[in-house]
Amino acid sequence: MRRTAALLAAALLTLAGCGGEALEEAAGSVDPTVSSSTPPLAGGDRQRLGYASPEELAKESPVVVLGTVASWEDGPTLVLSEGGEEKDRIPYDVVLVDVDQVVKDTTKLVTGDQIAVPVRVDEGEPDPAELAPPGSNVAFLGGADATFGVFGEADARIEPGGDVDPDSVLWGEPQGVVLETPSGELVNADPYSRAEIWPEIGELPAEEQFGMLAQRLMALG
Repeated sequence: MRRTAALLAAALLTLAGCGGEALEEAAGSVDPTVSSSTPPLAGGDRQRLGYASPEELAKESPVVVLGTVASWEDGPTLVLSEGGEEKDRIPYDVVLVDVDQVVKDTTKLVTGDQIAVPVRVDEGEPDPAELAPPGSNVAFLGGADATFGVFGEADARIEPGGDVDPDSVLWGEPQGVVLETPSGELVNADPYSRAEIWPEIGELPAEEQFGMLAQRLMALG
């Protein structure tokens, strides 16, 4: 599964040969009015902004990296309360990602660094470690401070869990933690955005999807 280096090399060759114009044209052809549908979550109606392209999401993200899954660890729990009464507990795992390519960052990340990214775990959903076992390719777009005002009137707090310091993690956007499955197809790590891979990427043959995403993101660097 560890094909990131080869895919990045191929992407660099493609970019060197054709420049970024074609990629920019492809990105510009995406309908900017497209947005993700958002089911209500326990604790409040969480409205998510659907980004019409990876370029649009990258523009709004402090950190954009390409890498591979090092391991999955137990993570924190998001606890939602209302009127002093606990309403819901939302567990997270943490994926440790070995950084292979830094596209954009505000924290001086370099190739070879490792980042920790929380991934929501919902009952009845596939285990994220099965979706993307160690060695799988991953794209991360996010890094902004976690804010949970989107849960309406509910108060939110992070309860530490596992061995990963919750203050050290980088939170991704709902569309911003993209995993490559063993079949090669891309999925979003977030259960409520899992099927919302950008159509112009998700409709490619499975073996070409991560390479195209990497190529488009690297064109922004």
